[in-house]
Amino acid sequence: MKGLLYFVSLLLFLSAALYGWGKKGTRCRLLLWGGFLAGAFGLLFGRFAEGEVPFFSMREGLGLLSLILVGLFLLLGKGEKGGLEGVVALLAFSFMLGASLLPSKRIGGEGLLEGVWFPLHSVSCFVGMGGFALSFCSSLTYLLQDMRIKCKKGYLVGYPSLEFLDRLSLYSLGIGFPFYTLGIIVGAVLAKRSIPGGLWDDPKTIGAGLLWLLYAFIVYRRFGLGWRGRRLSLLTVMGFGLLMFVFLGINLLLGGHHAAF
Repeated sequence: MKGLLYFVSLLLFLSAALYGWGKKGTRCRLLLWGGFLAGAFGLLFGRFAEGEVPFFSMREGLGLLSLILVGLFLLLGKGEKGGLEGVVALLAFSFMLGASLLPSKRIGGEGLLEGVWFPLHSVSCFVGMGGFALSFCSSLTYLLQDMRIKCKKGYLVGYPSLEFLDRLSLYSLGIGFPFYTLGIIVGAVLAKRSIPGGLWDDPKTIGAGLLWLLYAFIVYRRFGLGWRGRRLSLLTVMGFGLLMFVFLGINLLLGGHHAAF
């Protein structure tokens, strides 16, 4: 049943991605809602019906990231119905498709799975990454709109305004950064207890720390110095590349304590 729900979610996200480019109206959002609910029920079914503890493998983590991305967009982007749905749906579909191709090996260690600390660490980090992913979607669309304006080609028809895209990126960062910070703090405590060599003996722990520094720099520039527009969008797009390397690249290429997650 869980696999069927994930498959339905994947198809709905694909449909939204194909339909949502430059379209206005509620149909694309209904597809996103359907994909979000199907994926969420899949997670809940795996937890309660099959007795699994969710979020303990790369596959489940990437699937959760897609749901958080869509959920944040449906929450924060409800003020305008435009082509951004297609961008978000395409990224969510890519996450879901990637999750289906990843190994299902789950992280071990019974002591680590007990209690609430590891779920708190993982979910907080994924909410933070979901906020960054949504900021990436709005920033990428902002750069495309800005490029067309500078080339005197006008706005992309049916897409949100630059003001809306900049505001959505601001809200996404504002929500995501505190959660990611919480996840990093809890993860540091867990690492001291579970990694023999400590914090600096695991490539992903180091990568997550570097990502936090970049995240903090972007948030400071936006909230503290008032950066906005093209400069911030470029930095966010590059930062998303680092996020994907930290989450997937380190696991697949370097291994380490987080090799299964």
